[in-house]
Amino acid sequence: MLTKLQVAYDKFGGWLGVLSNIILVGAMLLTVINVLLRRFGTPFAGTSEVVGFSSATLTGLALVYSQKRKAHIAIDIITAYFNRRVRAVVLGVGLLVGTAMFSMAAWQVFVRAGRMVSSGLVSETMHRPYYHLLYLLGCCLVFFAIRLIIDALLNFQEAGKK
Repeated sequence: MLTKLQVAYDKFGGWLGVLSNIILVGAMLLTVINVLLRRFGTPFAGTSEVVGFSSATLTGLALVYSQKRKAHIAIDIITAYFNRRVRAVVLGVGLLVGTAMFSMAAWQVFVRAGRMVSSGLVSETMHRPYYHLLYLLGCCLVFFAIRLIIDALLNFQEAGKK
Protein backbone atom coordinates (compact mmCIF):
# COMPACT_ATOMS: atom_id res chain seq x y z
CA MET A 1 0.00 0.00 0.00
CA LEU A 2 2.73 2.46 0.97
CA THR A 3 4.69 1.64 -2.19
CA LYS A 4 1.64 2.30 -4.40
CA LEU A 5 1.06 5.60 -2.63
CA GLN A 6 4.70 6.54 -3.11
CA VAL A 7 4.61 5.70 -6.84
CA ALA A 8 1.42 7.71 -7.38
CA TYR A 9 2.81 10.60 -5.40
CA ASP A 10 6.11 10.50 -7.30
CA LYS A 11 4.19 10.75 -10.57
CA PHE A 12 2.22 13.70 -9.19
CA GLY A 13 5.44 15.32 -7.93
CA GLY A 14 6.94 14.94 -11.40
CA TRP A 15 4.04 16.87 -12.89
CA LEU A 16 4.44 19.59 -10.28
CA GLY A 17 8.14 19.80 -11.19
CA VAL A 18 7.29 20.18 -14.88
CA LEU A 19 4.73 22.87 -14.07
CA SER A 20 7.25 24.76 -11.93
CA ASN A 21 9.78 24.62 -14.78
CA ILE A 22 7.21 26.04 -17.19
CA ILE A 23 6.48 28.90 -14.78
CA LEU A 24 10.23 29.53 -14.37
CA VAL A 25 10.77 29.74 -18.13
CA GLY A 26 7.76 32.05 -18.46
CA ALA A 27 9.04 34.36 -15.73
CA MET A 28 12.48 34.43 -17.33
CA LEU A 29 11.02 35.24 -20.75
CA LEU A 30 8.87 37.98 -19.25
CA THR A 31 11.93 39.48 -17.56
CA VAL A 32 14.02 39.41 -20.75
CA ILE A 33 11.20 40.90 -22.84
CA ASN A 34 10.67 43.59 -20.22
CA VAL A 35 14.37 44.50 -20.25
CA LEU A 36 14.31 44.76 -24.05
CA LEU A 37 11.16 46.87 -23.97
CA ARG A 38 12.77 49.13 -21.39
CA ARG A 39 15.65 49.67 -23.79
CA PHE A 40 13.46 50.37 -26.83
CA GLY A 41 10.25 51.74 -25.41
CA THR A 42 7.86 51.29 -22.53
CA PRO A 43 8.15 48.16 -20.36
CA PHE A 44 5.20 46.17 -19.05
CA ALA A 45 3.67 47.57 -15.89
CA GLY A 46 3.73 45.13 -12.99
CA THR A 47 6.46 42.84 -14.31
CA SER A 48 8.17 42.69 -10.93
CA GLU A 49 4.86 41.65 -9.30
CA VAL A 50 4.23 38.93 -11.86
CA VAL A 51 7.78 37.61 -11.52
CA GLY A 52 7.48 37.70 -7.73
CA PHE A 53 4.19 35.80 -7.80
CA SER A 54 5.69 33.34 -10.28
CA SER A 55 8.72 32.79 -8.04
CA ALA A 56 6.57 32.06 -5.01
CA THR A 57 4.36 29.72 -7.03
CA LEU A 58 7.18 27.77 -8.62
CA THR A 59 8.94 27.43 -5.28
CA GLY A 60 5.81 25.90 -3.77
CA LEU A 61 5.35 23.58 -6.74
CA ALA A 62 8.99 22.51 -6.68
CA LEU A 63 8.89 21.46 -2.99
CA VAL A 64 7.29 18.09 -3.67
CA TYR A 65 9.49 17.42 -6.68
CA SER A 66 12.63 18.27 -4.73
CA GLN A 67 11.63 16.00 -1.84
CA LYS A 68 10.94 13.19 -4.31
CA ARG A 69 14.47 13.53 -5.70
CA LYS A 70 15.99 14.07 -2.22
CA ALA A 71 17.41 17.38 -3.46
CA HIS A 72 17.11 19.17 -0.12
CA ILE A 73 20.15 19.63 2.08
CA ALA A 74 20.66 16.94 4.69
CA ILE A 75 23.21 17.30 7.46
CA ASP A 76 24.20 13.93 8.81
CA ILE A 77 27.39 14.70 10.69
CA ILE A 78 26.16 12.99 13.86
CA THR A 79 23.81 10.38 12.39
CA ALA A 80 26.47 9.11 9.98
CA TYR A 81 28.00 7.25 12.95
CA PHE A 82 24.73 5.54 13.92
CA ASN A 83 23.76 2.13 12.65
CA ARG A 84 21.19 1.85 9.84
CA ARG A 85 18.19 1.30 12.11
CA VAL A 86 18.89 4.19 14.47
CA ARG A 87 19.64 6.49 11.54
CA ALA A 88 16.31 5.55 9.90
CA VAL A 89 14.38 6.22 13.13
CA VAL A 90 16.09 9.58 13.70
CA LEU A 91 15.40 10.59 10.09
CA GLY A 92 11.79 9.43 10.40
CA VAL A 93 11.26 11.49 13.55
CA GLY A 94 12.84 14.51 11.84
CA LEU A 95 10.50 14.06 8.90
CA LEU A 96 7.52 13.94 11.27
CA VAL A 97 8.69 17.20 12.85
CA GLY A 98 8.95 18.67 9.35
CA THR A 99 5.44 17.41 8.62
CA ALA A 100 4.12 19.28 11.64
CA MET A 101 5.97 22.46 10.69
CA PHE A 102 4.81 22.47 7.08
CA SER A 103 1.25 21.58 8.11
CA MET A 104 1.19 24.61 10.40
CA ALA A 105 2.68 26.76 7.63
CA ALA A 106 -0.02 25.56 5.21
CA TRP A 107 -2.70 26.34 7.76
CA GLN A 108 -1.37 29.89 8.24
CA VAL A 109 -1.15 30.43 4.47
CA PHE A 110 -4.80 29.36 4.13
CA VAL A 111 -5.74 31.73 6.99
CA ARG A 112 -3.89 34.59 5.28
CA ALA A 113 -5.57 33.85 1.94
CA GLY A 114 -8.96 33.85 3.63
CA ARG A 115 -8.23 37.23 5.18
CA MET A 116 -7.20 38.55 1.79
CA VAL A 117 -10.48 37.38 0.27
CA SER A 118 -12.59 38.96 3.01
CA SER A 119 -10.66 42.25 3.01
CA GLY A 120 -10.46 42.56 -0.79
CA LEU A 121 -6.68 43.04 -0.74
CA VAL A 122 -5.12 43.43 -4.19
CA SER A 123 -1.57 43.77 -5.55
CA GLU A 124 0.02 47.21 -5.43
CA THR A 125 0.89 47.80 -9.08
CA MET A 126 -1.64 45.80 -11.09
CA HIS A 127 -4.49 46.07 -8.57
CA ARG A 128 -5.40 42.39 -9.03
CA PRO A 129 -6.33 39.93 -6.29
CA TYR A 130 -3.72 37.26 -5.70
CA TYR A 131 -5.25 35.19 -2.92
CA HIS A 132 -5.64 32.28 -5.35
CA LEU A 133 -1.83 32.02 -5.48
CA LEU A 134 -1.77 31.75 -1.69
CA TYR A 135 -4.34 28.96 -1.85
CA LEU A 136 -2.12 27.21 -4.41
CA LEU A 137 0.92 27.68 -2.15
CA GLY A 138 -1.05 26.31 0.81
CA CYS A 139 -2.00 23.23 -1.24
CA CYS A 140 1.66 22.76 -2.20
CA LEU A 141 2.63 22.89 1.46
CA VAL A 142 -0.03 20.28 2.27
CA PHE A 143 1.27 18.05 -0.53
CA PHE A 144 4.80 18.52 0.79
CA ALA A 145 3.69 17.57 4.31
CA ILE A 146 2.05 14.45 2.89
CA ARG A 147 5.28 13.60 1.09
CA LEU A 148 7.18 14.01 4.37
CA ILE A 149 4.77 11.60 6.08
CA ILE A 150 5.33 9.06 3.30
CA ASP A 151 9.10 9.40 3.66
CA ALA A 152 8.85 9.10 7.47
CA LEU A 153 6.81 5.91 7.16
CA LEU A 154 9.30 4.50 4.67
CA ASN A 155 12.12 5.26 7.13
CA PHE A 156 10.25 3.57 9.97
CA GLN A 157 9.61 0.62 7.67
CA GLU A 158 13.35 0.50 6.90
CA ALA A 159 14.16 0.60 10.60
CA GLY A 160 11.82 -2.33 11.21
CA LYS A 161 13.60 -4.58 8.68
CA LYS A 162 16.07 -7.11 10.00
